[in-house]
Amino acid sequence: MRFGILGPVEVTSDVGPVSIGQPRHRAVLGYLLLHRNRIRTLDQVADALWGGAEPASARAQVHVAVSGLRRALRAAGLPGVIGTQPAGYRLALGEDDLDAGVFAQSIADARRALAAGAHETCIEAAQTALALWRGEPLAGITAAFAATARHALHEQRLSAYELIADAELALGRPELVTALLRDLVEEHPLREPLVGRLMVALHHSGRGAEAMQAYGQLRARLAEEFGTDPGPQLREIHVSLLRQTPSAAEPARFVPQQLPAAAANFSGRTRQLAILDKLIAVGQPGAVVITAIAGTAGVGKTTLAVHWAHRVAHRYPDGQIYLNLQGFDHSGPPMATAVAIRNLLDAVAPPAHHIPEGFDAQIGLYRSLLAGRRMLILLDNARDAAQVQPLLPGSPGCLTIVTSRNQLSGLVAAEGAHPVALDLMPPAEAHELIATRLGHDRVHAEADAVEEIIGRCAGLPLALAIITARAASYPDFPLSALAADLSSARTGLDALAGGDSVTDLRAVFSWSYQALSAVAARLFRLLGLLPGPDFAAPAAASLLGVAPHQLRPALVELTRAHLVTEHLPGRYAIHDLLREFAAELVEADDALPDRDAAAGRLLDHYLHTAYAADRIVQPHRLPITLGPPGDGVTVRPVDGHDQAMAWFTTESSALVAATEWAAGHGYDQHAWQLAWTLENFFDRRGSWEDWVQTQRIAVTVTGRLGDRRALADAQRGLAMALMRLRRHDEAHHHYRESLELWRTLGHDVGQARTHFSIAHLLEQQGQRAEALYHAKRALELFPETGEGSAYARALNAVGWMHALHGDFAVAQDYCDQALQRLRALGDRKAEAHTLDSLGYVHAGLGDHAQAVAYYGQAVEQFREVGDRYNEATALDGKAQAHQASGDSDAAVRAWRNALVILEDLRHPAASDIRARLTQP
Repeated sequence: MRFGILGPVEVTSDVGPVSIGQPRHRAVLGYLLLHRNRIRTLDQVADALWGGAEPASARAQVHVAVSGLRRALRAAGLPGVIGTQPAGYRLALGEDDLDAGVFAQSIADARRALAAGAHETCIEAAQTALALWRGEPLAGITAAFAATARHALHEQRLSAYELIADAELALGRPELVTALLRDLVEEHPLREPLVGRLMVALHHSGRGAEAMQAYGQLRARLAEEFGTDPGPQLREIHVSLLRQTPSAAEPARFVPQQLPAAAANFSGRTRQLAILDKLIAVGQPGAVVITAIAGTAGVGKTTLAVHWAHRVAHRYPDGQIYLNLQGFDHSGPPMATAVAIRNLLDAVAPPAHHIPEGFDAQIGLYRSLLAGRRMLILLDNARDAAQVQPLLPGSPGCLTIVTSRNQLSGLVAAEGAHPVALDLMPPAEAHELIATRLGHDRVHAEADAVEEIIGRCAGLPLALAIITARAASYPDFPLSALAADLSSARTGLDALAGGDSVTDLRAVFSWSYQALSAVAARLFRLLGLLPGPDFAAPAAASLLGVAPHQLRPALVELTRAHLVTEHLPGRYAIHDLLREFAAELVEADDALPDRDAAAGRLLDHYLHTAYAADRIVQPHRLPITLGPPGDGVTVRPVDGHDQAMAWFTTESSALVAATEWAAGHGYDQHAWQLAWTLENFFDRRGSWEDWVQTQRIAVTVTGRLGDRRALADAQRGLAMALMRLRRHDEAHHHYRESLELWRTLGHDVGQARTHFSIAHLLEQQGQRAEALYHAKRALELFPETGEGSAYARALNAVGWMHALHGDFAVAQDYCDQALQRLRALGDRKAEAHTLDSLGYVHAGLGDHAQAVAYYGQAVEQFREVGDRYNEATALDGKAQAHQASGDSDAAVRAWRNALVILEDLRHPAASDIRARLTQP
């Protein structure tokens, strides 16, 4: 298969072109292709399409577009290309399957060939890349993201021509470069790299006057349109061509070779090394390259920087300088910039050279000595951008590598540095690191123990290095013993305590922690109380007991220090070993009442926000009574059904973890109420295992509290979740427990709700007479008014059970009554269920057109409220009605849509739909 965006968006399978369909589908596909192999949330896709002006139906339109794309791809024999992840969609694609990916690979090949002096190979690779262009990239797509994407792709195309020009110049063929670049410069008259290459080509073709004319035209246009001069790189080319000859002979220069030894067993970091390789602007006159490698303590920044510096050192023949700026050193404060500049001068100045006294004069001398040289400067362990900026070369030709635990945003913004974020090692690279150090045979023999070690070390290279060093020192020790040591230690930090401060994780982490402000340090400690895999700013604000706007400086400080990672926009995470370090600190430094107050505020944030969101998702549900949120709690405002469902989707893992944590730490009231708030969301999204898990917790804690009413409700909720998973015997047990508790309490509505649910369970099991009995008991016990839509839903249940018995006329009467009441009440979900019932009723009456209409309305309303499972069941009913009316094509379309949903939910009913699709 092949996907294309270097022209109109297209897909080609083994049998030919694939019809994508509507323009919206092409736009969504184009966006996902640009972000291939990365998760894109619904909100990100919507923002890309509408640029912040999304219509109310944006999420639904995205969902429809993705469903349409999946159908088209599946029909072309390309199933599973677009997957659904908890956070959104992911288009899985190899780089060779997308023309833009092949283009990027060919350009990388061309750069490598040019660096190696293989100029003809460089030209061939760049021409191969250019041959992939089919016209305007993303042609015909008007979505918000398209213009920026096109610009970036055009920039890549121009870089291919520049590579060809560099190779042709190196081969002594300036006339070909002139012919190649003339038209391009006319199209892009302000692109200085193109103009510079054209000037060099003209000069070497004996057309020096034209070279100066090209420079003058660019300078005049820049002055007229922007009031600026050409950049330093182009000015240097201009001066060089004016001089015609090299400068006077200079005395021999001292060539420093200061790089530390590279790690003999370096492995992994393939992606980061590829990024770093691309940053070297090979063949571009006057290129200045600064790269800033940033990451948390122990993540391997220095190891990577030194390894890469050795790999590219041959490109910098005037020497390599290394300086440890001691930004996070345990032995003292960061190196003063004045001391650093003197160290750098000692590295580059001849021994007899006079060093001036003043700081500014020393910087001037340092930059003068580097002028015209090609040198590599590695500034390791920087505290911040301010420490680094005076140490940067002022002239082109040098490569500066900076490492820091902090994000060096100032270097990126002011100096054009290229940020390279270094994160925890992916499992595959962590496995390779261990195998490289211990031998593949030893690792293969104890694969399970290796996986345990990787998990316990959280993918942190320093932790992996400590444990593998221990394993290497005791080659006869089984790796399972080391894994057991990691598991049995009080914390992973105990088992990963090295023999000195450099290899003791607590000490390494502490250097970053000690550099924090008091507020940021307190926030970091409190994050040790945080359940769940990640968090948003309102949760952290509640932990700290401040307003979100007051939290921001501390959160930014932690992010810049790489003690916290913003892994998605607005979502933050802290890796497991840092979390353990924070937990130790909060226990040691914060009094128990303060810890309890922070935990209570966090749980209040989750509970009150989830309750408000659930009231929007299902406003007709009987409410529960919450205590007021504590002082300092941020309750996130939720506006509308879509936003409520989006919040639940984003926070679901954190909410499950918070429920478990609350139950395990004495917050029983929070635990069962959190579980209660999650029921509707889990049911609508098909997260039934999570529903079972949280409802089991609710049963346990309500029993502990002695709250029989809450226990009865939790038993019913657990039974409903088990019923969704078709674990019928367990569901019956918990329904009986719930019903008995409601009877003991004399609570008619509670009994009615449980009878209502039992009816549906018995219906699933084919026990229709018993199901009808329980549906009627629910109708008898529900009051006609005062309990929201409960009575109307019971009317529908009785009608549905009559329909299953074949009493369609009676069923229609009950369902019509239910529909009338539900529309008056505005209960959209219950109305959707009733429309589904009426679809079945009219199919039974032989009125298939009316059945299709009712089922169609049910599908739309289930989709509107986010109930994916019932959307699929309504689609199944609609398909059967189409089939009965003789419209097989419409039936197949509906079944395919249902199958997509059920496969996403991993529901066993998917097999039933597959069977229907394969029937003749």
